[in-house]
Amino acid sequence: MRQTMRHVLKREDYEALYWPPDEYPKNTLAAAEELKTRGLQAKSATLDYLVAKGIVPVPMDDFGHRQWGKREIDEAAEYLAGSQCFTPGTWKHVMEDSDPAQDLRALREAAAKAPHLPINPDYFVRTLMPGAAGLGIYATVHYRPMTEEENAAWRAKVEQARKEREASHVR
Repeated sequence: MRQTMRHVLKREDYEALYWPPDEYPKNTLAAAEELKTRGLQAKSATLDYLVAKGIVPVPMDDFGHRQWGKREIDEAAEYLAGSQCFTPGTWKHVMEDSDPAQDLRALREAAAKAPHLPINPDYFVRTLMPGAAGLGIYATVHYRPMTEEENAAWRAKVEQARKEREASHVR
């Protein structure tokens, strides 16, 4: 794995974490959606550009539609990661030097232990244990459900922000 892909979901993690498995080949829109899920800024126009410039050759079907296989999507992922075309969530992993797959697994594990809560990070406290970037060791992410007091404080902040937003729109 190249260093540029360190903070993006790798193919094997994407396939392990998202079920049911995808069907290939994909059209351009579906390929872009996969790349976004993996942590890369990708639109259909972006992928069209990569093809037009010869950066990623993509076969076409008999009707002239691009047929994105795993190899082509992975080539686009390498190029976009090398250009640092990351989603905001990926930039978070870059700044923390955390692994997006480990983060997602930790959230799912915490949600499984708290089935009364949705699998949504807004209901959990996220902590980060430092890694050792110079040694290639990722920081480790942990989640736990918010306590009642933490949840009440969070809801109060959200409500206050809504009131302030409404008040600023009234003026």
